[in-house]
Amino acid sequence: MKLRKTLKGLYRGALSLAARGSGWPVLSRHYLLLKDAGEHSDGIYFENIFPVVHFQRSAPNTLDAPLHWKFQDGAHGLMDRSEPVSARLMKQVYVAGPAGTIIDHRKRLVYDASLEIGLNPQTHSAFNRVFWQQPKVMHGVGLNLSASQAHDNYFHWMTDALPKLGILTAIGKKIADFDYFIVNSRRLPFQRKTLALLEIPEEKTIALDEHPFLLCKQLWVTTATCLSGNVSPWIIEFLRARFLPDCTPSAGSSKIFIGREHVRRRRLTNSAELGAALETVGYEPLYPEHLDFCAQVQAFAHAHSIIAAHGAALTNLVFCQPGTYVLELFPNTYINQGFWTIASIVGLRYAYYIGEGQELPDNPYLLENSDFSVNRQQILEYHATITPPINTTPFDARQRVGKES
Repeated sequence: MKLRKTLKGLYRGALSLAARGSGWPVLSRHYLLLKDAGEHSDGIYFENIFPVVHFQRSAPNTLDAPLHWKFQDGAHGLMDRSEPVSARLMKQVYVAGPAGTIIDHRKRLVYDASLEIGLNPQTHSAFNRVFWQQPKVMHGVGLNLSASQAHDNYFHWMTDALPKLGILTAIGKKIADFDYFIVNSRRLPFQRKTLALLEIPEEKTIALDEHPFLLCKQLWVTTATCLSGNVSPWIIEFLRARFLPDCTPSAGSSKIFIGREHVRRRRLTNSAELGAALETVGYEPLYPEHLDFCAQVQAFAHAHSIIAAHGAALTNLVFCQPGTYVLELFPNTYINQGFWTIASIVGLRYAYYIGEGQELPDNPYLLENSDFSVNRQQILEYHATITPPINTTPFDARQRVGKES
């Protein structure tokens, strides 16, 4: 044990020496929260920008019986309430890596602004990373729009990264107040399109997959917004207000089916057969990965009924009209409550179906990306229960959450 500690100490020491010469800030093993990260600044700090609300998910329908334990009354999931939201203007702050890890002027991890899925402060990747380069110095005032997994994941881009602009808007800031915007990436079409719709000039964006190590003279930093997977009502309101007006629904199919056939994980193995069966009752196959961002928004805003395998495309449920029918198809090893939360807040008629796949893991909380199949006849029987017209009550997220805390 002593030998292992000695070797580990020598290894870390060698990395520290190499890092000093390369420009990487030697990161202490300490972490702190955003509230305490700006002792040397002018004290501009906002907290509790949006009220913390308790989620009240609507009871789902199911093609299974009984209800899976994650959908039973009182199920909390990863969190049962929204995250508190804070923002701070920081000086001499480092932004590092693909997730946009925030490190303050004293080389300490700002933890609640740098959350990573499944990792705690002690195991955060920042403590095991070295950048062999000098930081790119950013002058002026910037806004950090980066978030964990937002470099290529549609869900996290839409719910963890972009809403940070909504936080700054809520405290009175405008696009013109910032000299630059830090994003995870701008290589994917939906990233470029959403930034353009938000009126963020391309020349003012700096992408971490191009410049992974920055030293910012002044940077607005916020706490993480949705890493739990439960989308807060204010995020849904922000996305609808910013994108629905510019992506006006056009004529299209009122019933859509989204399978997972040409993907690397969580494949719906009989997706083609199910899609063909659903076409006979009026469903149109939809491939969001092949669509322009606005075309995705239009498809979901226009839909009356959606049947879809669990995946990032269901982030677009935020654009649906209240009363829309949604059937989410799960692998038996990957039951995730995030889209149920969205459906409850927007006021959708949500149902789920758990397919057949590999054996269940011993740990019921573990999420495994296994392939699965579904029973086509049961899906068609679900479709037969849909009875239009839908409820056209205007969307109001504040009516669909619990008491503020």
